[in-house]
Amino acid sequence: MDTRYVSPEKFSKVSKGKKVVDYPNPWIKDVNGIRHHIINPDMEYKISVLEKKSYPWYLGMTYEEYAKSTNEMFGDDDARVFVLECDWFPTELVAGVANSRYSNTSSLSRKTGWLRSFGVIELFRAEKVEEAISILNKHGFKFDKAQLHKQV
Repeated sequence: MDTRYVSPEKFSKVSKGKKVVDYPNPWIKDVNGIRHHIINPDMEYKISVLEKKSYPWYLGMTYEEYAKSTNEMFGDDDARVFVLECDWFPTELVAGVANSRYSNTSSLSRKTGWLRSFGVIELFRAEKVEEAISILNKHGFKFDKAQLHKQV
């Protein structure tokens, strides 16, 4: 089944006069065999930088080890890891799948810099996080790229 991400206004237009299949989650509805994820207009978005002391917990290596690894693998000079957070995160838009699981080595993940998912937070390489935000915002999310430049 195809999936689309839409604003409440867009869903209202798409579903007008059509049979809508409802689910217990009020933000998910099907119309004409297409699943629509309606983006809550009141959802809050947060962008932050992972603290260096948290690298071992989230990435399994120290900041220095990660910096060396990401430079060797991707040629990245910036070893910061950005944390994108919202109430409901569409990981499938920014992370590719390999062996039925999200994979940080897939072509989509390499394009967006997606590293890992931890519930409501997603981790991204600093060099590619803008691409991930562009993809998310194109689908109706409202991450503010200006927050990236406020992070040190």
